[in-house]
Amino acid sequence: MGFLTKLEKLSEKYIEGFFKSRFADHIQPAEIAKILWREMRDSKNVSVSKVYVPNQYIVFLGPEDWKTIDSVRSSLSRELKVYLKKKARDKAFEVVGDITISFALDEELTLGSVTVESSFVENTEVNEAAETGKSETNNTIVADKKSFYHPGHENITENTVTNLTVPRVLAELVIKAGNRERTKFAIGKQGVIIGRRKTNEIYIDDANVSRAHASIDYSEGNHFITDLGSTNGTFLNGSRVSRVKLASGDLIKVGTTLLEYKVV
Repeated sequence: MGFLTKLEKLSEKYIEGFFKSRFADHIQPAEIAKILWREMRDSKNVSVSKVYVPNQYIVFLGPEDWKTIDSVRSSLSRELKVYLKKKARDKAFEVVGDITISFALDEELTLGSVTVESSFVENTEVNEAAETGKSETNNTIVADKKSFYHPGHENITENTVTNLTVPRVLAELVIKAGNRERTKFAIGKQGVIIGRRKTNEIYIDDANVSRAHASIDYSEGNHFITDLGSTNGTFLNGSRVSRVKLASGDLIKVGTTLLEYKVV
């Protein structure tokens, strides 16, 4: 085990030990730390000489977990912030502003479930000013991760607002059967979540689809689809799968919705 791996284990152990007695069977702080790290890693943007990662994170929790975490949110946010700052330094990632971690309630999430949304905020003082009623903006711009996949932006190679390189679109998903038929979703190198939750990168309006049903990630030149423990399963070309590499023309079925994966 290398030094960096040991450091990660020690950090997670410290976070978990600090809060373990309070959290019992609920979502554990160490699990939240791992999810935040994956979000940071998977949302990175590569420029000419640096690798940028998001600096603002919102952790969504269900009602039961929220009751447990509400009174210790500030302490947990500080611990998780220290953890992410260490991870960013270890990987030589560039953070565009001070790391902030906040928590929000999502009534749809069940006990032990958590989702994370990230964004690039160049100057966090603007958010503080907004909360106190101040109106100055000082050219501070927020580039939300979801905007990188907005249909119709396929030809953009650089976000002119943040000067961050926007990932090139490599493929798309097209709804072939189901609600919102013929809707297209652009996919790059960043991971995307497919599901019934409206904040997912790929929102599927289908009662038979789980809120966070499946994910698509990019590795070694290929996209992979992974079932996220969905109730009704994820199917590729008629066969139920847990994780599998995608090829152009593959048909993905989630709930009663059929999508075609196309390399562009």
